[in-house]
Amino acid sequence: MITKWTQHLKDPKEVEEFKRAVRSAKPVLECLKLMVEDQVKQLDSSELDAKSFDNPNWAYKQAYKNGYRSILNFTKNVLTDLDQDKDTRNDPRPTG
Repeated sequence: MITKWTQHLKDPKEVEEFKRAVRSAKPVLECLKLMVEDQVKQLDSSELDAKSFDNPNWAYKQAYKNGYRSILNFTKNVLTDLDQDKDTRNDPRPTG
């Protein structure tokens, strides 16, 4: 579990209680991970469609898709990963 889940808490007891609550939601987070994986597959499919290159604004659409892929990957690989403690303070991905 990344440290951002509990960084808003100061009391060690509250941190442990919150960690327990997040871990108890693991089935929900696993379902979220599957939904995100489906979105990634749809995104991959749309990028392989030759019609997407017919748009004169293709570069803007691609930039949008790249940003979307970034947040999907962050959600899938970071937010739903509860198997280990991680420190993301130096994580270069967007936080806002």
